[in-house]
Amino acid sequence: MQANRLYVVAALALTWFSGIGAAAQTYPTRPVRLLVPFVAGGSSDTIARVLGQPLTAMWGQQIVVDNRPGAGTIIGTEIAAKAPADGHTLITENIAFAINHGLRRNLPYDTFRDFAPIIMLARQPSAIVAPPNFPANSLKDLIALAKSKPGVTSYGSSGIGTIGHLAGELLKMMAGIKLTHVAYKGGGQLVTEVLGNQIPLGIMGLPPAMPHIKAGRLKAIALTDGKRAAALPDLPTVGETVPGFEVNNWIGLVAPAGTPVPVITKINADTLRVLQMPDVRNRLSALGFEIQGSSPREFETLVRADAEKFQRIIKDAGIKAN
Repeated sequence: MQANRLYVVAALALTWFSGIGAAAQTYPTRPVRLLVPFVAGGSSDTIARVLGQPLTAMWGQQIVVDNRPGAGTIIGTEIAAKAPADGHTLITENIAFAINHGLRRNLPYDTFRDFAPIIMLARQPSAIVAPPNFPANSLKDLIALAKSKPGVTSYGSSGIGTIGHLAGELLKMMAGIKLTHVAYKGGGQLVTEVLGNQIPLGIMGLPPAMPHIKAGRLKAIALTDGKRAAALPDLPTVGETVPGFEVNNWIGLVAPAGTPVPVITKINADTLRVLQMPDVRNRLSALGFEIQGSSPREFETLVRADAEKFQRIIKDAGIKAN
């Protein structure tokens, strides 16, 4: 009796594994919805559309970019969490995915239980920028200015709890300075305000700032990243002046939890192939993205580490979500 039972279990397991293996071989069987929890035109939207074109050609199925912004990425992310776990709904997430784990109470999903990380697509360096007439030209100058006039100098971010906000608060703590934070409603508004001299400093992603830096409309003071950006090799990092400072942003691809591992593996491998295409690399590099690529496990490890890191910053800085 026991032998028969084991035979049945083994047969069922073999059937299951054969089924998911076949699913990976035929995936995708219909158009793939690629959720973007931001408005069209932003960094996550841009990278989704750049990758969507070659993946469509590779898979023979349309990649449909679906922008679902709102509530600091929570609206789009909740949609992804509740989608069927068959690989036909994916979502691009950035560092907010890790930040919200420690910033927001009562999230309508569990950051780790409800998702399957697929691949880290790219790093998106953030920069401290200012109008050309700002009196400081380096981070050392900025720190000296802030210490001479505590709390007078303000900096803007694209919102409460965003990467720019957390980078600014960490800089204040590590450099021993006082800056006044101003939260804007998105990166577009922040860029406009800094360009218009309405605020002296902004901490924003390098891709939207890059055209204005190159044109001389914005002055880049330092990168928040752990290393210099290939697109601006002469721009120092904050860590070169404030040892130990490092705040990295990234964009990655995530699926609902329960998506078959062979499907995850196929998406990962095919996306890696796309990231290696010269045209894709050139387009993304020109926008300030640092192309990465990773295994699903490596990406999951990164998300967990960043969630812990930013939870500490949020607590130490006393940041509260609206």
